[in-house]
Amino acid sequence: ELKPTGRRWLPLFTLMLLVGHVAPTGAQELARQKILLKSGVLVEGDLLKETADKVFVDLGFDVLTIPKAMIESLSPADASPSDPTPGAAPGDDAEALDDVKRRKFRTQTEMIEYSKNGVVIVSNPGGFGAGFFIDTNGRIITNHHVVRNQQYHAVTLVQKGEDGVLRQKKIDDVELVAFSRLMDVALIQIPEKDREGLDITPLPLAESFSIASGDTVYAIGNPGMGRQVLDHSVSSGIVSSTNRPVGDVLYVQTTAAINPGNSGGPLLNEHGEVVGLVTLKATFQDNIGFALPINYVRLFLMNEKSFAFDKSNPNYAYRYLPPGRHVDQTDSSDTVTEDDK
Repeated sequence: ELKPTGRRWLPLFTLMLLVGHVAPTGAQELARQKILLKSGVLVEGDLLKETADKVFVDLGFDVLTIPKAMIESLSPADASPSDPTPGAAPGDDAEALDDVKRRKFRTQTEMIEYSKNGVVIVSNPGGFGAGFFIDTNGRIITNHHVVRNQQYHAVTLVQKGEDGVLRQKKIDDVELVAFSRLMDVALIQIPEKDREGLDITPLPLAESFSIASGDTVYAIGNPGMGRQVLDHSVSSGIVSSTNRPVGDVLYVQTTAAINPGNSGGPLLNEHGEVVGLVTLKATFQDNIGFALPINYVRLFLMNEKSFAFDKSNPNYAYRYLPPGRHVDQTDSSDTVTEDDK
């Protein structure tokens, strides 16, 4: 029985040729460059020379020769290299999903502590769960089953006061923006008036299909213990399967501990990127949890308008019913009208 719970780094074989320092021609100055490889690795150094098929970069302690076929983008060091979404056309709404800057962490502890700042408690009269920021505009991804049957929600996040002390801050009347029942995903947003002064930490989304079985992952959520909420609890495990079918949706199966209250929290890879949305766990069994893969989350966000919440009719758009039945579209329940009697 299943119950809701409230990039891959491909091997990079780079040929490093010790060619010595290639002196720039004439009076040309060395240009500091950021080079994003197609594997996701970011290289920064002085551009010494560029040929038709290679670039030579001075790392300070050695010179690296990089085939141009391995380069995704090359930009000045004072600019951020592009990180396009696979399959997204120029100008596509998907570009906005990758505005969050990916950070490099020295240790896993540093990554976890940073990522905790992007995770919030989502609560309403029906219960509570987790969510995480995806941008600095206060947009939060969570599960639909955390927010279902409710229009407004409260979000609790940790903020540092003027005295430097961390305290919980609760924001009420956070509005539901969009949702999908099938994918069990929802988007809520903190109103602009309540975002003033907030220190929001958005978490970067990993590329679609970027993990493999055996990869290490981390879940951050807010499980409950009696009346106590164990906020920002962290569990780790591996990816057991990347395409486990549950109903009509494929999930990431993980050994990371998942409990009620983890719903809506992020499943992170070792680089602090969200690879899944924690959604389900197997009851009466240990180490079997499920997260909605990040490609579903990206699909949802790229088509946000199609999933937009309609205040006048929670069952907006199209509903397919058994033949012979008619439903009053002003009612959110499947009420049989006089025409059916």
